Amino acid sequence: MPRRVQSLGLDVRIAIHRAVLLVVLVALSCRSVAAQQAGLVAAYAFDEGQGSIVVDFSTNNNGGVVNGATWTVGRYGRALFFDGTDALVTVANSTSLRLRTGMTLEAWVNPTGASTGWADVIYKADDTYYLEGFSSAGTPATGGTFASSLVFSPNPLSPGVWTHLAATYDTVTLRLYINGVQVASRPQTGQIQSSTFPLTIGGDELYGQFFAGIIDEVRVYNRALTAAEIQTDMVTPISSLATDTNAPTVSIISPRQGAVLSSVATLSATAADDQTLAAVDFRLDGISIGSVFLAPYVLRWNSTIASNGLHELTAMALDAAGNRATSAPVTVSLLNPAFANEVVVPDITSATTMAFLPDGRLLVGELIGKIWIVQPGANRPDPTPALVLDANNLFDEQGIQDMTIDPAFSDNHYVYVFYTRGSANGDNRDRLSRFTLVGSNIPPSSELVLWQDFATASGEHHGGALAFGLDGKLYFTMGDQFSADDAQQLDSYHGKLMRINSDGSIPMDNPFYDGNGPNLDAIWALGLRNPYRMSVDPATGRMFIGDVGANDNSTSIEEINLGARGANYGWPICEGNCGMPGMTNPLFSYPHSGRDACVTAGFVYHGTQFPSEYQGNFFFADYVQN
Repeated sequence: MPRRVQSLGLDVRIAIHRAVLLVVLVALSCRSVAAQQAGLVAAYAFDEGQGSIVVDFSTNNNGGVVNGATWTVGRYGRALFFDGTDALVTVANSTSLRLRTGMTLEAWVNPTGASTGWADVIYKADDTYYLEGFSSAGTPATGGTFASSLVFSPNPLSPGVWTHLAATYDTVTLRLYINGVQVASRPQTGQIQSSTFPLTIGGDELYGQFFAGIIDEVRVYNRALTAAEIQTDMVTPISSLATDTNAPTVSIISPRQGAVLSSVATLSATAADDQTLAAVDFRLDGISIGSVFLAPYVLRWNSTIASNGLHELTAMALDAAGNRATSAPVTVSLLNPAFANEVVVPDITSATTMAFLPDGRLLVGELIGKIWIVQPGANRPDPTPALVLDANNLFDEQGIQDMTIDPAFSDNHYVYVFYTRGSANGDNRDRLSRFTLVGSNIPPSSELVLWQDFATASGEHHGGALAFGLDGKLYFTMGDQFSADDAQQLDSYHGKLMRINSDGSIPMDNPFYDGNGPNLDAIWALGLRNPYRMSVDPATGRMFIGDVGANDNSTSIEEINLGARGANYGWPICEGNCGMPGMTNPLFSYPHSGRDACVTAGFVYHGTQFPSEYQGNFFFADYVQN
């Protein structure tokens, strides 16, 4: 069998080399032909060479935003370099990107090195469809939620070498092409599932599957191309599809010259083009602060990220052919409270929780099962993690959710961690454990399991927030694990707030305590969806719980609830102010209003750095909104 596999790989390589020679010959005779092929829904030449916008050369206005990738020399013209850590291009979801009965995904790639981890070239979350430069097999792959199994290339990409990747699907066969030659396929039926997630290039923030290298000439079709059509795309630069040479027009409508801006300001511009306008990019002092891809060209901008004083605001318009124009500048004055965003410790990419120790050291927990120590005044953690938990067999959002230290930490050095414990048989469990910090090390052998769910953990909605109350009890939350009805059942921990003693025993004064009865005695309150963060105000003892709303952006509501004995916060019966007997309304709530939202709460401020008017105020964040 190994010889047969090796022989197959050699045959494929010979076929690829022959195809490349054929493609080069075709290029010499057909390079001037630049007709757009049918079914093209997105095409990115990456020839902009500057800024944070990438133009879609199809007729669908699927422009993208560059996040962290840098401009470089490409296969044709310019391209983008992706660092393999967090760089990607994000394209907002649109109807044209919801492929159903067919697809072709194409790109030229030039990796910096080999990899045995997943590395996205083109990715539509959540695994709806994708083209991978590297996979768990170390080779390119393609698939999606429509596919019962993936298709893998028999050979890896060569570092430092341009390679054309293509994947096609026609509801009959899933195929993978390398340099225009089919190298793998498998029978597959069924439509591609619809997804409202964005399309990303070079990586994804959901699973952290980032590509290291250069990507150029990205195309997405809503049908399966033939090998000959793929070979035509290989030698046809996307920018050659453009026939428009006229620049668009653009001017700023608001704010007016000399305006004073603060907080979240509304910026608007008018723009036009003789063919297709791709985007308007608003800029402050020449630096992009946000892009709008469809009219009206209005941007809600958080002005607190810039320094107070005079600034120059402009709008840059791009058309679908890459032509650009910049508006006349508008001088504005920013006047905001003295808040500043500061990155204190960079490069901890999956941090989910932190806790300060009495000696000024900072513990930082990562989803991937690591806890780091940052020394006072340092801008990076110690080189060796204090604790490394076994992260094998975990998936999605499983891992460390939160941690807190014991109120008597100076005496006992106890650290409490809520995390998901993996299992080789897939029976992963959410768990709350107590560990002991010894110097700069948290020995795994010091673990004392205080609580563990009896149900297998889902990929998301773990909750997992920890806080000690002024009563000395340890409170922790748990999400509904995507089983919403469980949130109202007292025989399930899902969707609940729990209360236990610091040794894991259960106080008998808990509201639903019934000993050997059917209730789970640790439950303190119910009716929560995904209470990811909570805190206790040390001055008053009030408990604040941020509960993330549902997924329907037209009706969903984010909540901040006050923790209370026996409270029922309503999920899944209602969100926000419920108005039903027996339900506890939130202290504060806000609707999604047609967009994503994810409340992350929060704390009551009792420090001395901010002005006095902020004393005693509750601060919270939203993971996806300003």
